[in-house]
Amino acid sequence: MNILIFGSSITWGAWDKNGGWAQRLKSFTDAKARELNFKNYTAVYPLGVSGNTTNGLLQRFDTEVKARVDGGEETLIVIEIGMNDSLFLLAENKHLVPPEEYRKNLITLIERSKKYGARLIFVGLTPVDKRVDPIPWLSSGAYRLEFVKKYEDILKEVCEEGKVDFVEVMSKFPAKDYATLLTDGVHPSTEGHRIIFEEVKRYLMDKGLI
Repeated sequence: MNILIFGSSITWGAWDKNGGWAQRLKSFTDAKARELNFKNYTAVYPLGVSGNTTNGLLQRFDTEVKARVDGGEETLIVIEIGMNDSLFLLAENKHLVPPEEYRKNLITLIERSKKYGARLIFVGLTPVDKRVDPIPWLSSGAYRLEFVKKYEDILKEVCEEGKVDFVEVMSKFPAKDYATLLTDGVHPSTEGHRIIFEEVKRYLMDKGLI
């Protein structure tokens, strides 16, 4: 089994001292392979790119997948994407990637995954807080929880319509004090990454995929 994990800076691992939820999944499957003396193993490829939107992911998707598809192995594609699509451009009064474009891009990602015969799983979005409204490192933009939830709803709808697996993580960040699980208002803390990893790992294990 080859697992390709696509996404933005959260998938890349910012700012987890253990490398991020995707890297944690790789470490988990690596440890399992060692225990089995490499008789059976899962190759996990964390492929997060900071700042990625669905537009950016579509530009690199085919190249990344083709380089890692093995005809003798099953391929699982895991995607966490949408936070940057929801980014609100203050002066222009619009999202970086409009909702309908985001929806179309998700559908295209589903279609392209099928083209490679890969199984696809989407991972849901995580919350943000007021520290990124506006964004300190990009004062012209803002992340807002209401918008993140709006894009999360689109993601859920597309998964339901396309019969694609969906791992929900938003509710695992307690509504009262979820800000304590964020390092800078948008990126999960080490504990936040652990929560995402545990949810994804549990889902994959329940499905018999790892």
